[in-house]
Formats: sequence, structure tokens, C-alpha cells
Amino acid sequence: MIFVTIYAVGIWVVAWRWRRRWQGFAAIVAGTPPIFLSAQLDIWLVNELFHEDVHWLLMMAFAFAGVIVFIGLLLAVQPRAHPAHACQECGYDLRGLASTLCPECGNDSCDDLPTPRPVDHAEPVAPDFSLGVQLADRRRDRNRDSSKLSAVTPMAPPIAQPPTTSQ
Repeated sequence: MIFVTIYAVGIWVVAWRWRRRWQGFAAIVAGTPPIFLSAQLDIWLVNELFHEDVHWLLMMAFAFAGVIVFIGLLLAVQPRAHPAHACQECGYDLRGLASTLCPECGNDSCDDLPTPRPVDHAEPVAPDFSLGVQLADRRRDRNRDSSKLSAVTPMAPPIAQPPTTSQ
């Protein structure tokens, strides 16, 4: 009996996960034939082993399949929610746009989007002293490694630059 419940919940989970897409409806359609096949198998086994007429089992399978299809369709037709930063009409990602007009569908009802943060033109803050020392050490090590590499590897002659005068 638990298998029947797990089977139904499995179909409903797939229908919910792929709602408003063909995969959700395909899961519902593909999930109903195994119910009737298992009911036919049960009827055949009971007829062969016990010689009893249990065609009521087929009626139970129809009822069970009807419940699975009904609830599955209710789940599969539910709308998919668009993220807060998407156009509510077509789902286009509107992050980083200056206006609320959707470039994909032209919808202007995207007024509930958060306004972009104003750009802060303040002076950059100097990094922590220890971080600055670490970065300088890495730069020095990188320059040292590249100077070793240039000493070993033949390179093109340097381009003559005119002397600069300092004032």
C-alpha cells in the first residue's frame, strides 16, 4: 500500500517541478498506464491462483488513476514564479538596466523592481597595512621571477626610447 502512495507522490513531484512545461504533463500521461498494467496483472494472478472474479480491482485502478491525473494536472498548471529581478511578463532578467522598460517584450509594468544603487564617487580607502605588505611582497616576487625568466629566455632587443627630461 505504501508503494501506491510513493508512486502518486513521485508523479506529483515531477508535475510540480516541471509545471507549465511539457515534461510535467508528460509525467502525468506516462504515469497512468503502469497503474492499469499492474491492475491487470493483479486480476490475472488472482484469477489463476484463486479462481475468483476481482474485476472490481480494475475499477479501483481507474479511481486511483483519476486522482493521480486530477491532482497532477492541478499541480502542472500552476504558474511559475518569476524572480524579483525579472520582468513579470516574459521573465527577462532586468538586473543592471537603468529603466524599468523590458527590452525583450516592452512591458513597462516592472515598477516594483529595486532601484539601482547610486554610484559612490568617494575616494578609495587604503587597504590594511598587512594586506598592502602582502601585495607588495607578491609583486616583488613576481617581478623577481619574471626577471629570472627574461635572463634565461632570449627576447627581442628593447625599443630605444628617447630620453625624458624631468623638470
